[in-house]
Amino acid sequence: MQVQINNLELSAGWTENVGSTINPVAPSGYAPVQTAGQLRLYCCGAAYAGWLAKFVNPLWSLFTTISLQYALSIDDCTAEVAQVIETDTKVTDSAGWTYDLSAQFNIAEGWMFQIGNPWKDTGIIVSPPASNVWTPVQIDYALNYAARTSSVLAVTVAGKKYLVPTTMQNVPAGQVGWTPNQIVTQLQQCIGAQSSAYSVAFKNINYLLSM
Repeated sequence: MQVQINNLELSAGWTENVGSTINPVAPSGYAPVQTAGQLRLYCCGAAYAGWLAKFVNPLWSLFTTISLQYALSIDDCTAEVAQVIETDTKVTDSAGWTYDLSAQFNIAEGWMFQIGNPWKDTGIIVSPPASNVWTPVQIDYALNYAARTSSVLAVTVAGKKYLVPTTMQNVPAGQVGWTPNQIVTQLQQCIGAQSSAYSVAFKNINYLLSM
C-alpha cells in the first residue's frame, strides 16, 4: 500500500516554535509566510538564534518506507550567514514510540548532511544550491516497528543520490511523550556565528509512504 501527503506548504496548521527545547538562543524575529504557493521562513537575531515551523499529520498505518520530498530556495544571504537548514520527520507509533528521522544541511561545515540526535556527520557533502533557484531534495527513511529502530537511508539533491553509511542506521526509537499515531514535520532555521538574518523557502513538500 502507498499513501501520499502532498503540498504541505499550502496547508493551514503550521505552528511557530521557539524556546530552550528548540534552540538555546531565541531569534528576535521569525515568521512562516505562506505566499505564491510556497512556505517561506524568516529568521533574524543574534548568533546561533533559531526556531522551527511544525506541522502534524495523522499516521494511518505503520508505514515502513517513507520519503520526504521538497524543493528548496535559499535567498542571497543564506550561504553566508546561516548555520543550518534542518528538516526533521518524527514518527510516533500506536504504542507511543517515537522514531527520530532528523536531518540537516550544515552550511557552516560546507553543506555537510547530518543526521541523528546529537548530530553526526554522514560524510556527505552536497553541492551548494544556487540562490533564488528551486532545488529538489528527497530524504529516504526506513522504519522497523518490531525492532523499534529507524534509519535515514539516503538523500538526493538536484537529482544526485547519496547513500548514508549503514553504520549510522538502525537508530533506536524512544518514549518521549509524543502523541501516538502521528507524523510530524519540522523545518528549522539557525543563524551562524554572527548576528544576521536570512530566509529560505519550501514548496512541493510531499511524503510518499509505503508498506
